[in-house]
Amino acid sequence: MQRFAEDASGALAGFCEALRDELVLALGALPGVRVAAGVPASAPLVLEGSVRREASGLVVTARLIEAREGLVVWAESLRAARGDEDALRREAAAAIAARFSMRAGERSLAPGPRDVKSGALEQYALARAKYLAERPSFRYEGLAELERAIELDDRFAAAHGLHAYVNAMRSSYEAPYPHVSERVRSEYQRALALDPLQPEALMAKALDVRWRSWDWAEMRLLFEQALRVAPGDPHVLAHYAARFYRELGELGTAERMLRRALALDANNVTTLVLLASVLRFRGEFAASREEASRAREASPHHSWALLALALASLEANDFAAAGETLREMQSLAGIDHRMTLEMRGRLEARSGDEARARKTLARMRSFAREDAIYAEAIAWVCFELGELEEGAAWLERALDQGASACSLARVCMLPIEARRPGLLASPRFQAVLARMHLDDASLARLAAEGVLDPPLAL
Repeated sequence: MQRFAEDASGALAGFCEALRDELVLALGALPGVRVAAGVPASAPLVLEGSVRREASGLVVTARLIEAREGLVVWAESLRAARGDEDALRREAAAAIAARFSMRAGERSLAPGPRDVKSGALEQYALARAKYLAERPSFRYEGLAELERAIELDDRFAAAHGLHAYVNAMRSSYEAPYPHVSERVRSEYQRALALDPLQPEALMAKALDVRWRSWDWAEMRLLFEQALRVAPGDPHVLAHYAARFYRELGELGTAERMLRRALALDANNVTTLVLLASVLRFRGEFAASREEASRAREASPHHSWALLALALASLEANDFAAAGETLREMQSLAGIDHRMTLEMRGRLEARSGDEARARKTLARMRSFAREDAIYAEAIAWVCFELGELEEGAAWLERALDQGASACSLARVCMLPIEARRPGLLASPRFQAVLARMHLDDASLARLAAEGVLDPPLAL
């Protein structure tokens, strides 16, 4: 079912009517979909929307509603610059039909079960264990085993999907996204060709969308689909919470999702670390330390657990404890690792040793000449020192070079903002956030469109 209305001016009535006709054709071509005019009582799903004109072009908003209970199960806005309205109408109809197919489609769209070739499943299981295990130097493991699984069985969709997602995650602190994007894209495309609803492939595609367009509505659609396919998978729950709701500042939703993931897998170190970060961004430093300590107990040499504990101690002004944990990080990852240098600089700045903090900054700048991954770390030491302009400049540079950790910029600023009010709202910082659609105006628009609403399964 579908119904579309023009904006209040009525000037787009012709466009809306033509779009309705285009949608009837596009949706009617989907297998198992019957399209009817109006809204008959028997309709299980209703597709409705609106069209409005803005200074930059047209905005087409679509919503998919479960007719029986009136629940909005998906909503998205599609934007296009001024130009050929016939082409825009065709593109909008095709895009909405594709999203409708993904959202309303059943799991039966995926291929049926098949036997994985000998040895491939064992390599995949080993890879997944390594990916989830201790990470003593902030590195994601398991890629070699996944590549071996793919060599043994190139039609193993789960191996392709996890390979794509692990590589996408590596762009956070190992290599800028442009260095891994081609492999991420090729692997999730292969996985989705084999299984259109493979969860890790959908999540990898979401992270790829982030760097190609910062289209949070499209990202939500992909994460939501992954969660619908695997509602009881703590990996999907935790990463949807972290890579979407946490980054957008919806910390309450992120916390609820992470706690649900922990109810399914109580000792998952990554989930505990993610929960510690959410609590720290909310200013709940004692609770953050408690979760980080649980993560460390579960995996004493997990570098992310140590970092979470050091940052929680720092925000609680326990500089001695933060320093002790930093020394453990240095013993595992090295004194010049991007993460240990950032932690050292932040600790020096917060504890009042500005001279040492600036020496650490100088060392980080020297590494940044060769390795873009240091640029984002430099920004946070600058912000701790109150150097907004320099910090924003380094954040812009990191964003230009594809450092994935930039997507956490808004929430990472929250504890600093509590001590130095005005940094978050400053025009320079908001301008950096705007490039990622994380500025105040963008978030207000996303909220109005329902993109920030809790996930449907929560």
